[in-house]
Amino acid sequence: MKKIVLSLSLFIAAFLFFFQSCKKSNNAEQGKIDAYFTKMGIRHNKLLDYVAQNCDVNRSSAKERFEISKEYLQSDNNWNSIRKVFSITNQINHNTKPSDIIRSKNYDGINYSNEGIVLVDSLFSIVNDANYNITPDNFNSSIDNLINYIYNNYKVNVDVESENANEFGYIIAQCYQAKASYAYWYEAYINPNHPWYDFVHADDQNRNLWRWLRAVGADIGGFFTSDCVGMDEESAWYDLVCAWEHAGNASAAVE
Repeated sequence: MKKIVLSLSLFIAAFLFFFQSCKKSNNAEQGKIDAYFTKMGIRHNKLLDYVAQNCDVNRSSAKERFEISKEYLQSDNNWNSIRKVFSITNQINHNTKPSDIIRSKNYDGINYSNEGIVLVDSLFSIVNDANYNITPDNFNSSIDNLINYIYNNYKVNVDVESENANEFGYIIAQCYQAKASYAYWYEAYINPNHPWYDFVHADDQNRNLWRWLRAVGADIGGFFTSDCVGMDEESAWYDLVCAWEHAGNASAAVE
């Protein structure tokens, strides 16, 4: 009897050790992924600083700002692809759900799964419900709830070395893009010393959607509408660098 109890105890101890080891491993991997996404968000915001340093954002055209962002990112995006982003985000800004756009015959971007479409809708819902009374900390709290939900309910694969992800990793990247963008444009709206301050206030009469929030929408729209996707033998994979660059070009050229 004692041998049975001892064996059972050893089994339970081994199971708990294995469980805790897996949990620590998963936490470490998630931390690595989140650190990568945070770094890319910082890079995105530095791009916007670079554009402001190299032109008068209040007088330059959207295409001129786009060209400066291309120079910074060394991307090969074309102007027509960015104009298409604005067409889509304009619809979203006027209460069209991303899911309606993705399912439309005119949409030629990434083919999201049904689960992915719901998550993208949730992300844009958080953005569209925001306003200058919602601080970045409050905004981030809502986004983090969505990120945790994705981690807890879907298989998230992100390879930070190759900078590729599966669909759900790609959507989490969009969430981090939203956090970085919201912090930047919120600061641009409230800080008179910010290089984009006059730019975002030039459209103050349009209170249906502040210009700084349209900029946030353009950032995420540039990400989720990019065609940065490929296929291997088993599934689709998403090029994160390509998507970040697409979002950066769209952000710099916001109108």
